[in-house]
Amino acid sequence: MLKDAASVTDDIKDIAKKKDVTVETIVRDGKTVSEILKIVKNKKIDLVVLGSHGKGTVSKMRLGSVSEKIASTARCSVLIVRGTRIERVVPE
Repeated sequence: MLKDAASVTDDIKDIAKKKDVTVETIVRDGKTVSEILKIVKNKKIDLVVLGSHGKGTVSKMRLGSVSEKIASTARCSVLIVRGTRIERVVPE
């Protein structure tokens, strides 16, 4: 799974580079919310960009539970992007 995640983040970096946008991607194994919050703290991140799938219970339909927890807990700005799923852009 980490290999697949690294491949997807490489695709995202390629897209960003073509648009002259510098991004740093990090692939970690662990509990999503706690790992993201650790990275935010340790690297002094000023913006976290997350996708929202809204796969939680009915009360969580507006935001995914991970997005909601990060947005309410992180000590930095959080951008939550709705939209279509990012598909692989590099042929296998």
